[in-house]
Amino acid sequence: MAKTNAAAKRDQAANELTQVQSRYATAKQNWDYVQATGEDPINPKTTDPQTGKERSNKVNDAQRQQYYDAYVQAEAALRNAEQAVAIAVAAYDTARQQEVNGIAAAEAQLSQSQASLSRTQAGADKDQLAAARAQVALAQANLARLQGNQRAGSIDAAIATVALAQANLEKIQEPVAQADLELSQAAISQA
Repeated sequence: MAKTNAAAKRDQAANELTQVQSRYATAKQNWDYVQATGEDPINPKTTDPQTGKERSNKVNDAQRQQYYDAYVQAEAALRNAEQAVAIAVAAYDTARQQEVNGIAAAEAQLSQSQASLSRTQAGADKDQLAAARAQVALAQANLARLQGNQRAGSIDAAIATVALAQANLEKIQEPVAQADLELSQAAISQA
């Protein structure tokens, strides 16, 4: 979930950067045109009301300052948008690494549970059996917490390991259950 949210924020920041780049390019082009020609870049020609002839539409000092201010503001917005993208990319990379670490920890815990269950099979008592069940349950809970569409490939192996641990647990439960039954029958016989 954290990786998905970080990816969405990264993509949003990239889209915003594209929009800001477009506004910057326009503001820079307008400012460069004003500097080069002294004319209004949006409406470079105008018609002289007295003669009816087309003439240059020169900018006054206030208009010139407005184009310059627009350029400076667009440049600042561009730098901010670039920084926002860098931050969003770093957050995504962190979330992705945390996901990888979480899956690796769950797989390691599952392996430990499997090993404990295997040791327990060789003559399990009730305490060992309970501990093995608890480890399997914990590994299953951690695995369930980490499951999601984007991790399906990595999780399939862990699911198979959980199934194997569950099967091994069931194997060792049979002799323990049989021993409990025999003890109960022996106690009844003695009574």
